[in-house]
Amino acid sequence: MERLPIKIIQILFGSNVSEVLENTFHATKERKADFMERLEDGTIVHIEIQSSYDSTLPMKLIELYLMIYERYKVYPLQFLLWVGDGKCPYKEKYRLGELKHRVKVVDMKKISCREFIESEVEETSCLLFCVREKATFWIG
Repeated sequence: MERLPIKIIQILFGSNVSEVLENTFHATKERKADFMERLEDGTIVHIEIQSSYDSTLPMKLIELYLMIYERYKVYPLQFLLWVGDGKCPYKEKYRLGELKHRVKVVDMKKISCREFIESEVEETSCLLFCVREKATFWIG
């Protein structure tokens, strides 16, 4: 473990070091995005679908954001589609410590069904079913 000279710590933070922490991180972590697509212009769209509140979701979204960037070298646009009962409990902006993160939140119940109904794409009909029937599962 390496440490900064004590005087630098005192000048930068106005405090003394109480403990030198291990600075090497080993991690094997698997995360699965609900949906991820690359658009014609190269934009990567990451979509998560939620039917109930998950207090750990903001951290998961940040982890996925970084994992997507690490793999594809493109910062993704993240969307959260709310298909649950009542008002959507999620915010578009999160602050975790000094880190600020933004995700586009869409309450699917507020979107007109006309385009879904007229679509011949099977997945669109499944999404409509989930939204209108308040299903707690995704048919994929």
